[in-house]
Amino acid sequence: MSPILLALFVVALVACLVRYARSRPPDFPPGPLRLPVWGNLWQLLLRNNKYPMKAMAALAKEYGGPLLGLYLGDYPMLVANDLETVRDMFSHPAFQGRPDSFSGRVRASGRLHGIFFTDGPYWEEQRRFSLRHMRDYGFGRRFERLEAVVLEEVQGVVNVLRGCITPHDADVARAAGADGVRSAHFPDVLAAAAMNMGLAVLTGTRLPADQYPAARVVARHVQDFQRSGNAGGRAIDVTPWLRFVAPGASGYATWKSGNDGLLEFIKEHVQDHKESFDAEVIRGFCDKYLSEMKQRIGEDSSFSEMQMVLILMDYLFPTATAVPSAITFAVIFMMHHPDLADRAHEEIKNVVGLDRLPDLNDRANLPYTEAFLRETLRLTGTPLAVTHRATEDSYFRGYYIPKNTFIVPNTWAAHRDPKVFEKPDEFRPERFLQQNGQLKKKDPTLSFGLGKRLCAGETFARQNLFMFLAALLQNFRFRMPEGVPVPEPEEDALFGLIMTPTNEMWIEVSDRS
Repeated sequence: MSPILLALFVVALVACLVRYARSRPPDFPPGPLRLPVWGNLWQLLLRNNKYPMKAMAALAKEYGGPLLGLYLGDYPMLVANDLETVRDMFSHPAFQGRPDSFSGRVRASGRLHGIFFTDGPYWEEQRRFSLRHMRDYGFGRRFERLEAVVLEEVQGVVNVLRGCITPHDADVARAAGADGVRSAHFPDVLAAAAMNMGLAVLTGTRLPADQYPAARVVARHVQDFQRSGNAGGRAIDVTPWLRFVAPGASGYATWKSGNDGLLEFIKEHVQDHKESFDAEVIRGFCDKYLSEMKQRIGEDSSFSEMQMVLILMDYLFPTATAVPSAITFAVIFMMHHPDLADRAHEEIKNVVGLDRLPDLNDRANLPYTEAFLRETLRLTGTPLAVTHRATEDSYFRGYYIPKNTFIVPNTWAAHRDPKVFEKPDEFRPERFLQQNGQLKKKDPTLSFGLGKRLCAGETFARQNLFMFLAALLQNFRFRMPEGVPVPEPEEDALFGLIMTPTNEMWIEVSDRS
């Protein structure tokens, strides 16, 4: 090739790259230049590989925020970075879809099932059916029988922390030695109890104590699944071939193995229910779904065994990881702020006493304890809501948003919005209280989302988190072993679909007098 032709080729190539980098939909929110292959994922990874939500917030400030226009591969991506904008984004009628992603299809052998990663009429029918019938077993409402089950699980954890350790607890608890110190492994010590709360609704059964070690293994699989995901988009979704050349570095291996570990666990339970199914004795949601499938045999129906398995997964995996993670973060805040933990303890002691565990009937009379929970969720809840998709061309805040744009509510940034939260980086439960000490009627936080995609398990999660947290505040003090610093709730956490604490955390436990 002649030097002239080579120069012309280089000039043309540079011109194409510049045009590509500057190409954006008309009237799209401002953002950095688009780079080849991964788009603006390059900039996010270079700015903060560990916490992309922080990179998004920083870029938004540079471009005048709060809306940031990015690209994930060939797809435009819209990111909101303050509370008001995130709330409006959650509620926008055109932003309620889900991307058809590679990682979403990996869960079910290349198909889209469940309710977490689906949208449209299929999603609406399955979500409506599941919520309607899980309410019969206590999901999303007060239900005396389920509350009794949860209190039994809470009591079981309390017993372990008190040193009543069985052989089935040996992997997560250590009895007091010669120094009188006992300790527990967080969040694993909570995992089996959390899974049993979900199973009580989904299958009407609970795991016996001799299966707790196996349940904790499954919970670790779920945790791997959560951690290897990324609500803001991942390289594996843009370039799926990475699974062949870098299965570990791309997150594919842990995403797949974590998913498959829970999938096999759910399939075993479904098989047991199929073999023991009795239409006259409906034990839980699983039986209700099996009954519906039998009634629809021969129809062109969205009800199938694989769909049921994925629905069960979608409701169980947040329970198995989000509840233990949130309570572990609360314990970390107790260690950082023992004075605030003492204040919550005194409130519980004065209202409930020390002779029984707090229950949901006490919740309205324990405003500081509830505020402690809300502040924990504000600082360590879901940092990026799972990506939505624009289902049609629309406008948002004066900007044009084309169909199939990825929609990312940056709840981490929203929960640190200085216009709403004074000293937003500080742990201050009193921000949720009125001057008279009662709870403020409105909780502005968005850990569970908003709108049509509001997390279906919000009520279930908040109720059960309250009972666990109140029991721990009532009964225990926590500290790290000598010479081990108290983890930082954010800096030492791991980012994925949610924030999770490190697994390497033995915490010493002592009784409150």
